[in-house]
Amino acid sequence: MERPDRRTYLAAVAGSAVAIAGCFGDGPDDPSPADAENATDNSEAGDESDLDEDATNGDATDEDTDDADDTDDTDDTDETTTALEFDLGQQLEIGDLAIVVADSDVTDDVVDVDGDPLEVGSGAAVAVVDVATQYIDTGTDAGAAAVETVGDVLEMTLLVDEQPAEPLATPLSPPPTFEGARLAPGEVSRTAVGYEVDADVDTDALVLELEPVDASDAVMDPDSDADADTDAADGNDDDDTNGDSDNDNTEATSALVDLGTDRDESDMTVLEQELPDSLGFSEAAEHDGLTVTVDGLQHGNNLGGFMQSDEGHEIVAVSATVENTSTRDRDLTPAQVRLTDGFGWSQAAAPSVLRALADFDGVTIDAGETYDGTITYQIETGIDALYWVFDFGEWGTDRRESWQLR
Repeated sequence: MERPDRRTYLAAVAGSAVAIAGCFGDGPDDPSPADAENATDNSEAGDESDLDEDATNGDATDEDTDDADDTDDTDDTDETTTALEFDLGQQLEIGDLAIVVADSDVTDDVVDVDGDPLEVGSGAAVAVVDVATQYIDTGTDAGAAAVETVGDVLEMTLLVDEQPAEPLATPLSPPPTFEGARLAPGEVSRTAVGYEVDADVDTDALVLELEPVDASDAVMDPDSDADADTDAADGNDDDDTNGDSDNDNTEATSALVDLGTDRDESDMTVLEQELPDSLGFSEAAEHDGLTVTVDGLQHGNNLGGFMQSDEGHEIVAVSATVENTSTRDRDLTPAQVRLTDGFGWSQAAAPSVLRALADFDGVTIDAGETYDGTITYQIETGIDALYWVFDFGEWGTDRRESWQLR
């Protein structure tokens, strides 16, 4: 049995929700010659005052007709595209977030966030989706949020033969989760998301759907290279003006990312951190009586004592000071801090490397007190750019501050 064409399949997915705005009249826009002649005869049959009145009404009618024509033109072009179709590596935007689905794989050999093998049921496998998102608002827009939470902007669902797959309860990447990521302007979060699928699933049947949470938001195609069809049921691209066999609409109510496509790496969009206001060592960030300073960084394969990394990894130890000059006691939690590379991958904390260090787990800083702590991470060797991010959100100030460590 032949496998259906991928665009036919995606058109079927999009077609399940297609709705075209605007209506088209059954009759012709212009009157027939006979109608025009009858209208002239009727006009001449009236008296002079009637002629004046008819002339006045005729002017109004002409204006109304012009307005109607304008409305018809608007309706003809203002069609609602329900879905834009993207390939792996293509950038899409929802609200103030840019999203790129970089890769996907179906495997039964997968490990959890701690590196332990993840057991899957008999006949089952895991579809792993590599997805990155970036808060692209640079703060220039009036009223822009200081921090954006991904789950407040969009919803993501894996469709297998048009049916939603169950996401794994066990995370495959260090926190945050994809939906739980909080982002400052320019910040990127990249993570691997797992879904349970049948081991013999046809990878051509895997489609990742992304939809705005807020109905006022839309899926945008910033590069105008996505495929879309406002009338997916007919299989035609109704608005292809540049001759690339794609519909040229750039706005829709949902995005369908084809996970079975192969895309040249040179054509793939890669989101990178854009944090020009990042602080340096010994520089402090202060909000509402709480001051955080990154004092230093140690890194290497063997930092002495028990701080020895696994093969192919290095230890990174971030030392920070938190001063509480407010009138309230404050709790420190590991969720407030994040070590990330230049592409948004979070690095897992490794407190077990040296438990004698005072880390940020379960610490309460009394009012007027200062706390010095060090958080250790074990990361892969070869990572160049490193950022340490502190989230003041749990303390009532919706701000995230970053320090560029290297």
